[in-house]
Amino acid sequence: NASMSSSSSMSMSRRGARRGDEVWDAQASGAYGAAAERVSSGGRGGHGRGGRTSEGRGGRGRMSGGRGRGRSSGGGQNRRSSVASGGRGGRDGESGDESGDASSSSGKKTHWQTSEQITRSNFYRELNAEVAAFEDVEDLLDFAANNVATMNVVNLSTSIHKIGKLNSMRGRRTKVSIVDDERYVALTSRVRELLKMSDQGEHPVGNFGVRELASILWGMAHAGVTTHSGDQALGAVIKRMIKMSEKNMNAQNVSNSLWAYATMHNSVKVNHEFLHALEALCVQVMDDFAPQGISNSLWAFATTGYTLQPEVMEAFCRAIVRHVKDFKSMEFSNVIWALATMRVDDYDLTETVNILLDEIHANIKAYPNMWSAQSVSNTLWAMATLSGSSHSPVVMRPRHDDLLRTMVMYVERKVSSFIAQGLANTLWGFATLDFTPSLRMLEVVTESWLLFVDDMSPGESSNLLWSYGNLRFNPGVEVLNKVSELLLNTAVEDFNLTIISNTLWAFANFDYLPREEVMQHILRASKHYYDMEDEPVTSQSLSNILWSLANLSYIPDDDVLQSITTRSLGEVRNDGYTEQGLSNTVWSWATLGINPGPEVMHEFSNACAKRLPGFTSQGLSNTLWAFSVLEHWPEPYVVDMFRERMTEIDNKFTYKIDLTQFFIATLTFERFSAFGSFFTNPSTRERAERAWKELSCSKVVISSMHREVSESLNEMGVPHQLEFVTEDGLFSLDIVLKNRKVAIEVDGPSHFARNKPTRRLGSDALRRRHLESCGWTVINVVWYEWAEQSKLNRRTGYLANVLYSQAGLSLIDVSPKDEDLSDSGMVGLMGRSEGEGAENVTTRREGTRLIIENVSAATDATVDPASDAAT
Repeated sequence: NASMSSSSSMSMSRRGARRGDEVWDAQASGAYGAAAERVSSGGRGGHGRGGRTSEGRGGRGRMSGGRGRGRSSGGGQNRRSSVASGGRGGRDGESGDESGDASSSSGKKTHWQTSEQITRSNFYRELNAEVAAFEDVEDLLDFAANNVATMNVVNLSTSIHKIGKLNSMRGRRTKVSIVDDERYVALTSRVRELLKMSDQGEHPVGNFGVRELASILWGMAHAGVTTHSGDQALGAVIKRMIKMSEKNMNAQNVSNSLWAYATMHNSVKVNHEFLHALEALCVQVMDDFAPQGISNSLWAFATTGYTLQPEVMEAFCRAIVRHVKDFKSMEFSNVIWALATMRVDDYDLTETVNILLDEIHANIKAYPNMWSAQSVSNTLWAMATLSGSSHSPVVMRPRHDDLLRTMVMYVERKVSSFIAQGLANTLWGFATLDFTPSLRMLEVVTESWLLFVDDMSPGESSNLLWSYGNLRFNPGVEVLNKVSELLLNTAVEDFNLTIISNTLWAFANFDYLPREEVMQHILRASKHYYDMEDEPVTSQSLSNILWSLANLSYIPDDDVLQSITTRSLGEVRNDGYTEQGLSNTVWSWATLGINPGPEVMHEFSNACAKRLPGFTSQGLSNTLWAFSVLEHWPEPYVVDMFRERMTEIDNKFTYKIDLTQFFIATLTFERFSAFGSFFTNPSTRERAERAWKELSCSKVVISSMHREVSESLNEMGVPHQLEFVTEDGLFSLDIVLKNRKVAIEVDGPSHFARNKPTRRLGSDALRRRHLESCGWTVINVVWYEWAEQSKLNRRTGYLANVLYSQAGLSLIDVSPKDEDLSDSGMVGLMGRSEGEGAENVTTRREGTRLIIENVSAATDATVDPASDAAT
């Protein structure tokens, strides 16, 4: 008997191999009747889960299939294990189900067929028809298990395909994995057995053709088979397909095989040999791909992380442009997600992406109800990812701003149809693209988020918070409290450093400090990862966490600090920090009043010198201010480089906050180091000093505690002056004893860490050093001691003790007999504010505080939103 390869046609005539009376054995070939039985896959996709991160690519989805020879669409959202960072989305794939009904045959006896052969042929054909007629997966499993021994190759393929279809039709919530069902195992074991016999040249019930193998893969994918499970039948099928990849494999077989493999893939490594063979076939059949085939193939390559060759990507891009008007919404989102997820070196996607997005915009405006929330959110994710690609970034704005505005309106109308991950992807996309949506959209998204937050993953929550922070929209205490509780109940192993740094960064932007047990849990999780030697650590997570803690005035426990410092030292020695990361890190240490030690500071100052050409004015001022606070005097060559860089950007100090930091830093170097001033241009120094005085002395804030201390001094007969400006005009002192160079600094809670109320922050030490260098004696009245003495009604006694213990002054020294107190304290301050120049002075109350401001000197102290985030 002569064997025959399976053909892609739906009908095949039996032919004699040599002459009419030589019989071609249908049992050996697997083709039966005038219309041979064939099964293929194609058709409609379904749903899956999706993910992101604040960095990296989107993940993979698992879809459900439908029916039909033509194209059909499906849904789903892609899933990934991280998001990073900073969060990023995935995209759904589509699955197909295109079956050819081979249940009918002419049944006509030819002159070369025997009665036995006709009977056998009819049996296989009728068996196939029975399989195809089942509508319940359990019934089909029973039938297949009872008849597996009598099935030929096509019957087995049809059974596995139909079981997969029926299983997928159960839906996402009811679909189950049936791979361990003994009835299903009997089928796959028979497939493996026959493939093994085929390898040995035996074909008892027909040959496996490409279509049969592709259908088996498709069915396995819908049955729940995975590559990680080590299923031997799956391995045998893939191995055979690699051998047959050059034998008449059409476009439908290629795309369905790719889709099935990507859906089943959950191993650490992919089968590069299999994907490489299919990649080569894609080029050959590219002109035959339907839009769904293009979509499925790209989705599969992206999901498995397989990198296409530039010439293959170019061929796909030509096909995308050729079919761009024929894509459905699901196919649009598949394609744009795949282009964003794949990393293709040396190929510019700009033209293809622009054409695709233009058509997406036209399509979503024309058929808004055909677009699912998932398609919209994943398209936004893809746009944001493509815009930030390190390989071939695509400039999205302002060209596609109209599309973004259309998507804002879509979200406003259909927010209730978004799942938690869709909300996260959507906000992440807008935030990454630096596109601020409407206030209405942000409000309705926040309302929806409250419904999901209890069931969200830490990654989804951190991405949403990060997005809110970048969009400068505070979602409110209710949301933040719920996220805090979610994090508290998250196991350490379910965190990662991106989640931790993004969450803390958002908390800092909203000035929201969770309960102490929440912060302890988050920081313990960070320590867990920092202490793991094989855990990859980025300088961004280190600098972001420190920056967040500094802005929250939160000092972590010493062992946590030690872990962060140790990993920071390793990263800076490996040249892992950006300019902003270096600046933010030393600024954070100084703000918290934490000195990491001379070794660490030496490495950071040298790293700063290496990267100084890339420092902004804000980064430069933050860094020098930090050196001043921490009393770190770099090596002479580093100081020279800072001075040179300062000269280069002399005319770029747009914001006075930068000038003020430069001024106090250079003043510190002048007074306490051997290096002198950083200012080489006298006019720049003059501008900086003027900015410092305006910012430091033009606005007086008198707190209730400040007034209480002043009133108590008056009761004691101690003449004093509020908000005294020093002779050099550089500092405004809370309280000064008349005729003495003694300053009383009233230190409220803002001078101390929020979690350690007796631990001072860093800037106080710098201020005290300057005052003492000018001959001032500084006395500190701290809020927690004052509150305690107030309860006991012992304020005056407490002040007398403070004066003596900190300055050696007795009550007799500071309250001379018959001293006139008519202008002491608040009376004197208000008198000065109403005196000469009073037309430029405003007085107002904010809660318990009194604000007195010289409006002629007041200046805008805000930071350029586009500059570094540190100030």
